[in-house]
Amino acid sequence: MTHDLPLARQRQQQIYQQVRESSGCTTRALAQRFGTSTMTIRRDLETLERQGLLQRVHGGAVLRSDVPSNHVLLSDEQPYLTRDEKAAAQKRAIGAAAARLVEPGMTVYLDSGTTAMAVARALHAQAARHSFTVVTHALNVACLFALPRTQRVIMIGGEVLENTAGTASATALRQLRELNYDLFFMGTCGVDPVAGLTNTNVPEAELKQAVHERSARTVLIADRHKWPVRALAPVLPLSAVQGWISDAGLPQNAQQHAAAHHVPVSLAQEVFL
Repeated sequence: MTHDLPLARQRQQQIYQQVRESSGCTTRALAQRFGTSTMTIRRDLETLERQGLLQRVHGGAVLRSDVPSNHVLLSDEQPYLTRDEKAAAQKRAIGAAAARLVEPGMTVYLDSGTTAMAVARALHAQAARHSFTVVTHALNVACLFALPRTQRVIMIGGEVLENTAGTASATALRQLRELNYDLFFMGTCGVDPVAGLTNTNVPEAELKQAVHERSARTVLIADRHKWPVRALAPVLPLSAVQGWISDAGLPQNAQQHAAAHHVPVSLAQEVFL
């Protein structure tokens, strides 16, 4: 039964998108659209309601009126290259601060995403000083260290996801669960005061959860623009990470929220090139 779980979550993501676009849908119409039973759709709607995204009504569901306007979906996400140019100075600062946490001999898991790539560039710049192992599902991160090879690199395989330059699949989950990591630099699509750390797609959310479970330490890398943003797929509560590296412009209420959850925040000064 567990092998059907990713498919169910993908269907729930599509159901949410449909309800969001239509402001409401009937259970029967959703069952016809997705080629499944009304009982399955009801279970999906119950799951989405528990996540605070929908409100079930007689015969279907409607979008909750209190879902924040800055709620992000996969279809809303900007292309990778566009995001790579956004807040470039802040990401370089976060990357430099994160790189200072890496010690010789460590096994470091680098997430996909533009901020993780900034960490990768900072680590690459200091690669000659000491050796460490890089594990990643991000194609561009793996290529940075492997072509030419500057550090030991382990690439997690799977289907390449749109807009992330990374892979994610059941194969990837099996592969990464066979390893242990000293440090996980985790990116996020949003940090929400209620929903916690979230992602725009389910496969990568599951991957982040699995890496966190195998990591001695998880450090969030997220600039000011990720607060307060809620994306579709829950990843972890903020309290699950051991630190948050952000830029100097992180709002005071975000810092206070992190402190209330005993998460140390490091504010990196911007590096202008």
